[in-house]
Amino acid sequence: MPWLNKQTMVQVSALLIATLLSAGVHASAKPAAPFANPYLADSSYNITHAAANYTRIAGPTGPGRKLKPDEIIWKPVGPYNEFPPVYSGPYPNGKRVMWVGGYDRVAKLDADTLEVLTTYAKGGNTFFGVEETTRHVDTMDKLDDMGMLDYTMKIYTEAFPSGVAFYRMLTRDNELYLPHRWRDGSFSLQVYGEADRTDPASRISMKREWKIPREVSTAGFFGIQMTSDGWIVTVLQDGTMIAVARDFSTYRTVRLPSRNGPGEINDAFSSFVRNSMSTDDRGGIYVVTRDNMHRVQWTGDRLSLDEADGAWSAPYPNEQGIGSGTTPNLMGWGPNEDHLVVIADATKGNNMLAFWRDRIPDDWKGITGYDRRVAGVTRVKFGVYQDEQPQIENGLVVYGYGAFLDETRPKQQLKDRGSPAMQWISEAYYNGVPGHGALGGTKIEWDPQARELRTAWSSPTNFGASICTISAATEILYCWGNRNRDWTLEGVDWNSGKTAFTYTLGKSHRYSVAGGTVTVAPNGAVDCGCVGGLGIARVQPKQAVKARKTANN
Repeated sequence: MPWLNKQTMVQVSALLIATLLSAGVHASAKPAAPFANPYLADSSYNITHAAANYTRIAGPTGPGRKLKPDEIIWKPVGPYNEFPPVYSGPYPNGKRVMWVGGYDRVAKLDADTLEVLTTYAKGGNTFFGVEETTRHVDTMDKLDDMGMLDYTMKIYTEAFPSGVAFYRMLTRDNELYLPHRWRDGSFSLQVYGEADRTDPASRISMKREWKIPREVSTAGFFGIQMTSDGWIVTVLQDGTMIAVARDFSTYRTVRLPSRNGPGEINDAFSSFVRNSMSTDDRGGIYVVTRDNMHRVQWTGDRLSLDEADGAWSAPYPNEQGIGSGTTPNLMGWGPNEDHLVVIADATKGNNMLAFWRDRIPDDWKGITGYDRRVAGVTRVKFGVYQDEQPQIENGLVVYGYGAFLDETRPKQQLKDRGSPAMQWISEAYYNGVPGHGALGGTKIEWDPQARELRTAWSSPTNFGASICTISAATEILYCWGNRNRDWTLEGVDWNSGKTAFTYTLGKSHRYSVAGGTVTVAPNGAVDCGCVGGLGIARVQPKQAVKARKTANN
């Protein structure tokens, strides 16, 4: 525009920027970060299976290639102990540790090297030491596909802890909360801590334990969380929610309502509650049952289902009868953003649903056929098969107004494995077999102006049915994957859905994710709680180490 002088161009540019900002558009603006609970460890992953799936740490950015052996660490820790690890805050010397365990032991690993620093043997379960775990995986590598599956299922079913070992939470005091199942069928919360909280290698001991009174419930755990004022919250399979003081001196309970009779204890994949919870900074506790999406309100002294306190319940479609497979995740954190909670429903071929998590806008007219609390509904589509009916069993990965969902059920399914839980686990293990992989992922966005959900992009990639993580620093989605029997780390551009890089690890079952969790470690490496591989698999490409350390410092 040669007819504009310099001063006029500056004025036009300033006006354009102001216009974009007033419309909420800014190319370099980052979405508001989720609430970081001050009572939890100061790390990006301090609580398992709680739908966070977000990190501020920069992971690798490629370019992709086949990794060299010294760029991969496999740390065998045995079944259930690997899913997934949690990271501590920094110690006085700047070091951090990774906590693993819950089945037969609890251990601390150096977060940089994965060296085992100290171990506490819980007892009462089969011990899977390094040699035994390595032998199991070596045997799996020698078997054919079905032989591998039968062999692995035998290991896990013999050690099955009724879901207890899947949940762990690490506090700012480096105290690890673990659910425990006793031989008599009763359940408790155990807390493990350190002799010296300033020493990463300090020995571990059990600090205290709280047994759930039988008059409260005899059901198993399905989640653990922390309120914004530091109370421990658990939810059980039958819909009993319990808030416990950190010193276990007192507790509060509430029973989530059911439209179809009382909550029941059933197979882990068909119980009344079969997902964990999310919490916000206002006392909201979000949990999905077989019937409803709930916000239970923590008042500071009690668990409330009263709308006057901010609680609510809203039904959602449940054609399959087993309810949603996803832990609710929270979307929108800025003061001027829409505050939503999102899940996948239980239709045949899932929908994604968004609910207003706070007050419903006065001018909201609702969506025909749904509770007025529902803010948005859209079909989950991957575009891989013409007749696809996705099954979403992983919590949605949320960043800003975007949510990522990946397929967990392959088109070619195995014959009946005896129960919904064993069916899902078997399918996850078999995911690396060509023709059987769970293909597809999609990002769905909330449009705050139109007030609707829209598909942003879809990908045909095999994401290994893994629980992925989004990095706010790189805006790359990190997932495990499988290509032609090679296990991979897949980096996906969050904004376009295009593959940013693919790191190839190899064919060994030690890298079999089996629905495990992918996390970015404090040093920028990527860790897989690789359930199928009975351990932690770490990807640390050499050419990215220096850049990551600079970015993360």
